[in-house]
Amino acid sequence: MAPITPFLCEHIYQNMRNGISDDSSLKKDSIHFTDIPSHSEELIDLTTEETVTHMQQAIETGRLIRDRINVPMKYPLSKVVIVDANEQTLAGYKTLEKYIKEELNVLEVVLTKDEDAYVVYKAAPDNRAMGQAFGKKFDKNMKT
Repeated sequence: MAPITPFLCEHIYQNMRNGISDDSSLKKDSIHFTDIPSHSEELIDLTTEETVTHMQQAIETGRLIRDRINVPMKYPLSKVVIVDANEQTLAGYKTLEKYIKEELNVLEVVLTKDEDAYVVYKAAPDNRAMGQAFGKKFDKNMKT
């Protein structure tokens, strides 16, 4: 915080400095003389990072869908359904369900692996590419 709020940090540091032992590397005349702490790679939990990333993606997608159907965030929805085939990802959503409810303003979060119930697969030909490939033999009204 010292680069952003130098005077406030200096005031806090001077009051806290009394509790630091004299042989500590943190005992300096000013907060601005201390080193910026370095991070430790072994303390980074990749599973938690991945879980939070999935949650953020779900929230972004939910907001995008609300924007597309013109439902403002101030109106709560009864439920949101999150579909994912990975059990571990679904377990992560379950642990962070409170945040998803709050950010999307929904009353219930339903987690499921059954994407066939919610996803419709449809294949349609690219008429321009088909016309270029087959020329006059291609009829866009053909049935397969």
